[in-house]
Amino acid sequence: MTSPLVSDDGPLGVLVAGAGVAGLETMVALRGLARDAVAPTLVAPDDTFALRALGVFEAFGHAPARRYEVSALARALDAGRRRDAVAAVDRERREIRLRSGSTVPYDVLVVAVGAVAYPAYDHGVLFDLARNQRAVEALLRDVRAGRVDSVAVVVPRQSAWSLPAYELAFLLVGAARPAREVAVTLVTAEPEPLAAFGPPAGEMVRAELDASGIELVCGLSARVPSARIVELPHGRPVTLRFATPDVVHGLLITGTNVNTMVVPGFVSQVHTEFTRTGDLLMPCHEYCGLGHSEMWATVQVVPESDFKPDRDGRVSCAQR
Repeated sequence: MTSPLVSDDGPLGVLVAGAGVAGLETMVALRGLARDAVAPTLVAPDDTFALRALGVFEAFGHAPARRYEVSALARALDAGRRRDAVAAVDRERREIRLRSGSTVPYDVLVVAVGAVAYPAYDHGVLFDLARNQRAVEALLRDVRAGRVDSVAVVVPRQSAWSLPAYELAFLLVGAARPAREVAVTLVTAEPEPLAAFGPPAGEMVRAELDASGIELVCGLSARVPSARIVELPHGRPVTLRFATPDVVHGLLITGTNVNTMVVPGFVSQVHTEFTRTGDLLMPCHEYCGLGHSEMWATVQVVPESDFKPDRDGRVSCAQR
C-alpha cells in the first residue's frame, strides 16, 4: 500500500533544525512511521549529542555521559546532515538561511533548537559542570571536607525537567563525610515531588527523600537573594569583618562610619550601628584591577524583627 504522504514529486522533504532530544526523537519517529514517505535532513552546529541531565553524576566522579556523533546518528537514520545553524526562515519560499549564508529548501520544517539556558538566580551555585566547573567543584570540596552545614537545592518555577535536582540532593547526602552530616533541603515549585510522573512516583520519591533525611519543600517559588546583597539589622550594634585572597581593596558603606582598607592576609574589622532602614551602597574605593567597576554590593538594613542570621548570629556576602 502506498503511503498517503507520498506525492507524485517523491518523498516529503522534512528539515529538522536541532540535534537535541526533541530533534533526534523526531528523526527516529519519521523513519519509524514513514520511512519511504520522507527525506529528512538534520541541521545543527553540534558535533556530538549527550544527555545533559546525566551531567549531575559526572560531577561526583561517575563516568561521563555517553556522547554520540551527530553525523553517525544521521547516517544510521539514512538522513541528510548539515553542520550549521539556522539564521533565518523564509516561509514564502519555504527555505531556511544558514549562518554560513547558504540556503536549504524544505517541504516541512521542524524547529527543535531548544531554549537558551540561563541561571534562574544571580546568587548560588549553578550546578552545571560543563558551564560552571570551578564553582561546582568548589561546592563539592566544601561538602566533602565538612565545611558546609547545609545545602538547598532549588528547582525554579520555569524548570520543565526537575529529575536532576532530586538526583543531586541524594548525591550530596552521599558525598558528605560520615562524621559531618550535611542538611540537604530540596525546594521545588512543583505541587508534589516529580509531579510530571504522577502521584505514585511522587509518593515513592517522597518516602526516599524522607529516608535519606532530605527535607522537601513543595509548591514554593523560591526567592534567592542576590550575591550583591547582605542584610543587616537596624538599631543593633554589629561587627563587620572583611577579608581578601588576592589584592588590596577599600570598602565603605555610604552614610555610615564604615570605611576601611582590606589587605591580603589580614581581617579588617569595623563596629557600627545602622540608624535607618533601607539600601546602602558598599563600593570598593581602591582600584583593584580590571574588575574594579564590578566590585560593589548593597547593604540592606532591615528591621530587627526581619533580620535572619545563621545559628551563630552571622550573615555573609558572597565573593565578587
